Amino acid sequence: DYCDNLHAVSLLNDIRRGIFHFISGRTKRLYFRYSSLIKEIIRIADVVVVGSEEQRQLIRDLREHVVVIHDYFGAEVESKKRSLELCDEKSPRLLWEGFSHGNIKVWQGIRHICDAVAAKRRGLSLTFVTDEFCCIAGERWLCRPTSERLRKIFRKSRVGVDFKSWSQENIQAAVQLADVGIIWVPNNPKMQMKPENKLLYMWEMGIPVVVTNTPAYKRVMTDCGLLEFCVDDEDFPDSLDKLMSSVSLRQEYMEKANIYLRKAFGDNFFLRKWAPILSE
Repeated sequence: DYCDNLHAVSLLNDIRRGIFHFISGRTKRLYFRYSSLIKEIIRIADVVVVGSEEQRQLIRDLREHVVVIHDYFGAEVESKKRSLELCDEKSPRLLWEGFSHGNIKVWQGIRHICDAVAAKRRGLSLTFVTDEFCCIAGERWLCRPTSERLRKIFRKSRVGVDFKSWSQENIQAAVQLADVGIIWVPNNPKMQMKPENKLLYMWEMGIPVVVTNTPAYKRVMTDCGLLEFCVDDEDFPDSLDKLMSSVSLRQEYMEKANIYLRKAFGDNFFLRKWAPILSE
């Protein structure tokens, strides 16, 4: 199950990761380049499952049998967002969800975007639903409470920031109180090639999202007729403001997103996608 583009990193980070994984006991052999281990695993696997067509194209020279299967969130999403009306007319609320580790640069980029949005509004709120601690190295070292890191990043910002530790209950509750989701991706080869899973997850919960125009997000948004909300950094604030300013636009957005979800998943998703692979 190859969910990240782990071999698309700089040479220095590739070597650093290989040495670090060996020292920490994650690998039994020392690979001076971590990508060498990943490529070895791909070559010897009977089947490789990836999350997007873009990821399949990246590794098709390494392994012939590569299958694209999206993450499926139906069992995790207990209820969808009840209303697309603004929860607070004076201060619309954005939502970011994901892992904390390795995302400090993402949060810094989001602050820059949200400051631009807040400059044109009376109020703006932002909820982060993520891990309780944020670690800089190996998801276990140089850790600090995520709330502290967010306070530092958003210091002196006009954006009101809330932090919720990740749980199924907390993300469901946060979606009900949020108006628009935000998925901003920095210009990093590994992160740019992530699949569309996070976008589909937020759609499953019933919230419209503005995303960076990475290859996977651009493909999905084009298929949905929502390309205007798949943007570069310069257009991000205006797209967020536009979506927050119109309930009819949010409703139209989610109608198109729901059509895509039905097409992408449909009935008996696991039987259709996984059963043929596991029975070979």
